Amino acid sequence: MRVRTLALMLALELIGAGSSARADGIPAYQDTTGWHLLGEQVQQAVITLRDNRETMLLGVEVAPDATPEQASKLAWLTPVPASPDAVRVDILRGFPSISGVEPRAALASYLRGALAVASLTQIYTIVPTMGLVMLRGGSRAGEEPARVVQRVRRHGVELELLAAPSRSALVQHLAAKGVELPGAALDALSSYVGRSCLVLFRIVDLPAYRRAAGGGGPGLGVEVSFPTTEGFFPLVASSALPGARLEVLVTVLDHVRPVGDAPPGLLTRHYVGGVGGETGVLRVLGLDPGGRQRLRYTRMTLVGPPAALTRDLRFRPGAARGTALASAILVSPHLGWGLLVLMALVLVVVSLVAVRLTRPIWPAGHRPSRRTLLLLGLANLLTLLAVLVAAMIVSRRVGAPPRRAALFTLAQSGVICLLLAGLALLTYAI
Repeated sequence: MRVRTLALMLALELIGAGSSARADGIPAYQDTTGWHLLGEQVQQAVITLRDNRETMLLGVEVAPDATPEQASKLAWLTPVPASPDAVRVDILRGFPSISGVEPRAALASYLRGALAVASLTQIYTIVPTMGLVMLRGGSRAGEEPARVVQRVRRHGVELELLAAPSRSALVQHLAAKGVELPGAALDALSSYVGRSCLVLFRIVDLPAYRRAAGGGGPGLGVEVSFPTTEGFFPLVASSALPGARLEVLVTVLDHVRPVGDAPPGLLTRHYVGGVGGETGVLRVLGLDPGGRQRLRYTRMTLVGPPAALTRDLRFRPGAARGTALASAILVSPHLGWGLLVLMALVLVVVSLVAVRLTRPIWPAGHRPSRRTLLLLGLANLLTLLAVLVAAMIVSRRVGAPPRRAALFTLAQSGVICLLLAGLALLTYAI
């Protein structure tokens, strides 16, 4: 399946008091002097796309002390670069929680753990080796008005999918809803109006919203699904926000990379982890609610003044070769068995090398044959006690002093631990 991603989020908060409700994007509030833009600290979205259709989830949170009047002035306006007839919107209970680890670092940690277990098969453990292994590092006359293509009302929330051909058509439709945007917000939206449809979100029944949201945090999610061929996030739309710092966090299921003229300061990191959430939310994201599968995802973060958001973010599937390989290993359902086999192979190779290096310990004229030494090395796959017992038996057969067998066993153990320590050190370069 060819996977592409499209992230798109622009939130508009219209509240009577800045502390009564919160939504990500371009917030505004109304006081006795009119409408004003309100500063915002964080914007975030969870996105996935399959079969060239993107699904975006936005979390919504209203403060516990918000009054119905204040909540009624909360709205979200999200531009979607697709034909309104191809867009689907919905309101979901819950919002996904995503956590994970960077794949290359996680794989290196697994390998260090495997080497640590392998070193425990020896008679003694070199302390530096174990320490190294465990280190953590209004429209004009004749102008087409805004058109409501879809309307969804559920859980005290109303979504409208709008086709606004012009700025004046959008202004007139919002005015009918009792919303009057500041000029700076309309200027920021002007590059989307006319070529993108818009999703308008409002709280229309605060008690119903609170019953559906349940506890704290973003208890409801807004789903916007539409066709696309390239990932896109409208950063320019947030450029009108006041303040000196805004953090934009876009989480995309699967590995993606920015393309084109990426915004300055963009940080892209790839992870492997899991997603938790309500059954309906997980199904919308294309995940099995009953499964515990690990998956790839990407977090793109941009922190800076809103005025610096002069370019939108575009991205496509892809990651560095090493990251992609490590991720493929970590998401494999056979990861545990694979690490076990890898540990056994490493122990075999290291044991054979150690046997070859410690061969001169046997006295001249009483050295075991190569075949016997090979079997002594492979005895490490049992326990090192087996190596000691076997070495004592061999010493009798070849006429070597028993102390030479014990010395050989200790030397072999030390060499193995040193080799494992060296391999553990190499994992820090992954």
